[in-house]
Amino acid sequence: VQRLGADSCRAELERGETLLHAYDQRLDSMRAHVRHFESLDRRGVPADSYDVYLDAFGQYNDSVEGWSARTDTLHAHLERCRTLTSTHNQIADSLRRLLTTPQ
Repeated sequence: VQRLGADSCRAELERGETLLHAYDQRLDSMRAHVRHFESLDRRGVPADSYDVYLDAFGQYNDSVEGWSARTDTLHAHLERCRTLTSTHNQIADSLRRLLTTPQ
């Protein structure tokens, strides 16, 4: 049972890492979009693009907050996996010792 829990936890952790990587890529794309507006004119974002820029900037900022929450969740999951794996290893080591100790 412990082994199944540890394996399941590891698979879920890998899934979470994949999702976070995809989220990072979306953030990079959003950041590039914001920087594009900022690079249109050295004096600042042109007035005719400003509303679209503010919308893109707001979406990017909201997404950065979401990224922090996702990383916190992933770190907490990593700690749970470490605990499960450690418990599994302790039980397996104890069983191995019992099976190899002469009676």
